[in-house]
Amino acid sequence: MASVAAFGLVVVLLVVIDVAQGFLPRRVFESAFGFAPPPDVLELEGRRFVFGDSGSAYLRFRADKRTVKKLVGSRFIEIDEKRFRSQSASALKSAPSYWRPFEGKATHYYEAGRFDDSFGTSYAVLSYDEADHVAHFYWVGVD
Repeated sequence: MASVAAFGLVVVLLVVIDVAQGFLPRRVFESAFGFAPPPDVLELEGRRFVFGDSGSAYLRFRADKRTVKKLVGSRFIEIDEKRFRSQSASALKSAPSYWRPFEGKATHYYEAGRFDDSFGTSYAVLSYDEADHVAHFYWVGVD
């Protein structure tokens, strides 16, 4: 009985640690893009939540155009503002207060299908305001 309780405690602890890391913006950035935020990434805010067979992440940060190009890479395609608004409509429903991609003057919009291969279906959107160097990123995945 004690071994079952110990095992249960370990599982609960691992879940708590995983959830807690979802509130560390640097970890959210790294889990989304596969590398730590470079020095030009400032004012980084973000959260990630994965539970069961779904997950989502939000990020807002300032970065140089060079860094945004690296993030976009070959996974994203550029889209127009109308499509970005359509693709991010569901994201706005539960977005944190800092995730406001339609405030300011974003000049580039991107989307990526199959953004995260650990989910059956996933996509991401990213907007970038070249004048203010502000990027907004949203990702969702579902099995």
